[in-house]
Amino acid sequence: MNKPVAADVFLDASIVRSLPVRERTGINIRAENVHDAAEKIKNASMGGFRQVWMTSSGSGFRDTLTLYAAVAGQIDNIRLGTSIVQIYTRHPVVTAQQVLAINDVASGRFRLGVGVSHRPIIEERYGISMQEPLSYIKEYVNLLKDLLSKGKVDFSGRHFRVNFSMQQTAMVPILMGALGPKSFELAGEISDGAISWMCPPSYLRTKAIEALKKGSRKGQRQQPPLIAEMMIAMSEDERKVLEAAMQNVHFYAQMPFYKNMFREAGYDLIDDKSKRELANSLTIWGKKEVVHDSIAHLLEDGIDELLLTHLVVDKQSEEIARLYEVINRL
Repeated sequence: MNKPVAADVFLDASIVRSLPVRERTGINIRAENVHDAAEKIKNASMGGFRQVWMTSSGSGFRDTLTLYAAVAGQIDNIRLGTSIVQIYTRHPVVTAQQVLAINDVASGRFRLGVGVSHRPIIEERYGISMQEPLSYIKEYVNLLKDLLSKGKVDFSGRHFRVNFSMQQTAMVPILMGALGPKSFELAGEISDGAISWMCPPSYLRTKAIEALKKGSRKGQRQQPPLIAEMMIAMSEDERKVLEAAMQNVHFYAQMPFYKNMFREAGYDLIDDKSKRELANSLTIWGKKEVVHDSIAHLLEDGIDELLLTHLVVDKQSEEIARLYEVINRL
């Protein structure tokens, strides 16, 4: 199998749009341990994917950056990315050191996605005060960029005071999780890409892309790519698909940041009809041909990359096999 396009190509939206569709399509995986991560990443690579993503570790799961460091040397034909690492749970120096370790075994194949997460998670689960998240992530990303590209930083700001140097550098793209227009604008100004989750495509086209453009103009830089995370179900059963998708809608509708974004996207979620419409807008589903065309259409209409989260409807192994068939036809 050919090597995937190097991660540092994915910095400029205009360049990303010129790449083959398969290079612009990744899949989200969840792994319980190192062996599980290695197997799932290998399967995704064999199934035709050129990019895998892992989110921050949930309850009972291993640390994502540690998993990547452990398995990256075993698998050399797929890019790795985080979507996202929660920045309030680790100091930027520690994150930079972990990135260096991953880069040792996956040079040119790793992209670091970071985000602020949400108050119910950061404050209630971790007991960490979450103040001024936009200014916090701005300092965090800028610190990471200096540490990784220059190997040193001497900074005193509102949230961090860091004087640190490292013996190595790593040209690893740093992406930001974004929901509201202000976070998309900041991502356009300082990051190497914006990662959305649960954002309807219509909202991304009308609000997020314009905010990214505004931020890139402010930062006097090329517009970074927009990576849209979408749910995908290899099923023609509309009722079962939307039932599975609505579980995510119900969960995230309880989070203040998401609730505000849904409202701005035109979904008030006051009844099941609105929730069902939102779930449908966030999900790619249907026959293999329909799924194939839906992926291609989304990547022709303003979105630079897709990050697919598989929804199990009936039989996971059969549905994953059908998904791999679609990816190999892209």
